[in-house]
Amino acid sequence: MKKFIGFSDWEKSKYVKNEEVEKKESEISSARLIAELEDLSSRRKKAVRDKDTYEAQILELDIRLKKLEIERSEIIRKQKDLSEARDIAKKNNKEGKSHDQK
Repeated sequence: MKKFIGFSDWEKSKYVKNEEVEKKESEISSARLIAELEDLSSRRKKAVRDKDTYEAQILELDIRLKKLEIERSEIIRKQKDLSEARDIAKKNNKEGKSHDQK
């Protein structure tokens, strides 16, 4: 006979798998952004050597935008981590309570 699992247990295991997939995707996207940043930097160095000032300036702006994208993804990841921590703390009922507030 098969062993049945409760809905809440199944739901917890389902969400854990989804969170792991999301973390891996965010790490891959960060790695992709860093690789694109490195590519832009090398193209800018080449433009500077070739004395193509307009292209170098355009690439410099692209580099700044890419850095902002990386910072944005890091901030979003940190925000998700903090919201998860808040949810865990609410579940445990330990955040912001002292021994006097039982």
